[in-house]
Amino acid sequence: MTPASIRRRQEQKRSSVRQRTYQQSATAIQGAAVQASDYRISLPKVLSLTVAVGLVGLLLYFNADNRFYVRSARVTGHHLLSSEELLSRTGYKNWNVFWINTQKAEARVLAAFPWLRSVRVQTGVPGHLLIHVYERQPAAVWEAPNGHFWVDEEGIVLVPARELGSLPLIKDGERLVVEPGDELGVEVAAAIHTAQALQGMIEATGPFGYTREKGIIVNSAQGLQVFFGIGGDLQVKVALYEALARKISENNVAADYVDVRFERAPAYG
Repeated sequence: MTPASIRRRQEQKRSSVRQRTYQQSATAIQGAAVQASDYRISLPKVLSLTVAVGLVGLLLYFNADNRFYVRSARVTGHHLLSSEELLSRTGYKNWNVFWINTQKAEARVLAAFPWLRSVRVQTGVPGHLLIHVYERQPAAVWEAPNGHFWVDEEGIVLVPARELGSLPLIKDGERLVVEPGDELGVEVAAAIHTAQALQGMIEATGPFGYTREKGIIVNSAQGLQVFFGIGGDLQVKVALYEALARKISENNVAADYVDVRFERAPAYG
């Protein structure tokens, strides 16, 4: 073999080695690029998965921890209703605080107690429920065939009366059965105002009476029924009654009633 052929063979070997080295380097670089690309693609997925797992964990925690369940309520503005009654009527006792719909709770309370002016329900963590009610205030006790009820100055029936206190007691001569939330009307509202005014103006025995025809009726200490009607100048009506009562007593007249509904035409009989 000549020296020239030997040099050509050696150059061919060196060229082959360089080509294989280049190919191997290119393959390694391409593989590294692919791996880097895969890493960049999978990182957001890993982060998303981590967040999802964290949220699921929080959800399980909030649902499993007893501190987030409503066992009682803080109630304000109530006098006629108990805290337990109001909480029960929301429909959310023992519910997780995060699942409570406050608008539904308010609607349920108003449906159960239609005589309330308004109600507001709020939630707080861990398991707080705040109920604020705006109640109507009793102005009198209404004696109906089915019991004694507090009524407000607008003639709205509230709840069964637990006590009389200083409120006037009015016996319904029409004998109509009533229920909480009933509206007795403007005439009854006027009769309530009349009874309130008369309470300190005339000595009476027993409750006030009421009928549509005669309005407020007072059983006087002299044993007379006094028909006061509704409204008007009550001072004048009381003075007329007292004058007629003296006349009946002084003249020893047999009489059962005095009618001062009409100030210009008082009567007795």
